[in-house]
Amino acid sequence: MKSITKLLVFVGFTIFLFVFQSSFASAKDLSVIKFEKSDHIEDIVISEDSIINVENSMMIPYMKIKDGAEIVELNATVDILEVASKNKVVLNGKGNINKIIITTGNEVILNTTGNINKIEVINKDARLVVSEGTKIAKLIIPEGSKVTDIITNYKQAKDRFENISDGTVKPKSIPKPKPEPEPDPKSVTKIISRDINVVKVDELTGFISVNASETVSKIKETIASLNGTNQSYTFRINIGDDNYIYTDSDTISHIYVSWLDVVAEDGSTKGQYLINVTQ
Repeated sequence: MKSITKLLVFVGFTIFLFVFQSSFASAKDLSVIKFEKSDHIEDIVISEDSIINVENSMMIPYMKIKDGAEIVELNATVDILEVASKNKVVLNGKGNINKIIITTGNEVILNTTGNINKIEVINKDARLVVSEGTKIAKLIIPEGSKVTDIITNYKQAKDRFENISDGTVKPKSIPKPKPEPEPDPKSVTKIISRDINVVKVDELTGFISVNASETVSKIKETIASLNGTNQSYTFRINIGDDNYIYTDSDTISHIYVSWLDVVAEDGSTKGQYLINVTQ
């Protein structure tokens, strides 16, 4: 009898340990991106599981969720959020969103506690699950679609919408922006790389890839302003709830979220690049 009791205790402990380790592994996979009042926020592209924390007085003008991001916790105010990932996306957090554009044809689970002013579903193959606590002022779905097909839990979620355009109107096309005048070269924050073996720059996604063995000093020597102006560069890292500045002798961490702040020559503009570390 004692042997059976010991066996049951061992099995129970093993199951507990497995669940604990699995939960810990899932939690640590989320990248944490934090913006403070002193930061300048431009368009953001998310392609991995992330937690976005932004102070209440600030707004993200445009954010895009791309392939690779399956869980995104959004604690921020966002003007336009586009979900374009080819995989299932779970959107958590307490952020307020003016407009969500669904261009993906996969499942999107809305599990937010903030207010959503409008959701515009562009892809008729998209499937939405609206969790309890999520409030949506207006939903627009493609012409010819049924809200019961788009919202898979519509029976439980119908009271979470104030207004639904059930396929009776076509979604409005996004207006083309008017061409803007050429900016002063001294206010531009775009960069280029002199050596792609040290740094690669992807302006489309807002990422730079750096060699894991290179120091911050070497990376600074390798990047330059797109138009030849004198910019200043600060490399930062987020650990827990705090941000730190890399020294010139440091190498970029492949564990914590790091980014590059670029300040234009005239000091009027600050740009940011998220950093991907390659071996």
